[in-house]
Amino acid sequence: MLFFYCADADALDAIREDGLHDPDGLPLYTRLSEATAACEGVLLAIDPERVPGTRSDRPTQVPPEAIGNLTPEYVPVVPVTAGGGYVVRPGPDEPDVLLIYRRGAWDLPKGKQDPGETIDACALREVREEIGVETVRMVDSLGTTVHGYLRNEQYHVKTTHWYLMMTPERDFQPEEREGIDEVAWVSWQDAIARLDYATLQRHMRSVTDAVRAAIMPST
Repeated sequence: MLFFYCADADALDAIREDGLHDPDGLPLYTRLSEATAACEGVLLAIDPERVPGTRSDRPTQVPPEAIGNLTPEYVPVVPVTAGGGYVVRPGPDEPDVLLIYRRGAWDLPKGKQDPGETIDACALREVREEIGVETVRMVDSLGTTVHGYLRNEQYHVKTTHWYLMMTPERDFQPEEREGIDEVAWVSWQDAIARLDYATLQRHMRSVTDAVRAAIMPST
């Protein structure tokens, strides 16, 4: 999750030094599309995890270090849409989920949407490519995650649409062109601990009950 704030370009030096302040509460946007449509200045991306004391969308202050696209220089916000999957199977006590090991980090299979592609088709394509099997079917939607990162002098805000998926396959071929070295079944709670991205850890926790209800036999 990210917040967005529309600022005057002339105020960036002061914001870089002192952050944002408003005793009545700062008007922050929770959706990038709404922020982009309404903003006539420059758009700042804010990590609520780094705003002390609250995750409200109207905090009274935001420290400079919580603004992701302001230092050392301002860079514009660019939206990115992606799709990914929780490929699961029933385990002895909890679901197992497929993780990929990519460039030194444990992750879930996902990738960017191609032009003209529906988001569910994107998710299936990316999962099939990254784990190296075709027989993957979609079960249900599991919501979205949003996170930001700097790349090529732009601040990318990636919205990833997640889906519950299943496969009968047990042998996988990691997509080496994407830097994937391993595909592994991991029990659900162990997967949460193993993932190297806090955004995904939080999302896994939030969908635990839905995934368990969908694939684990009732007792």
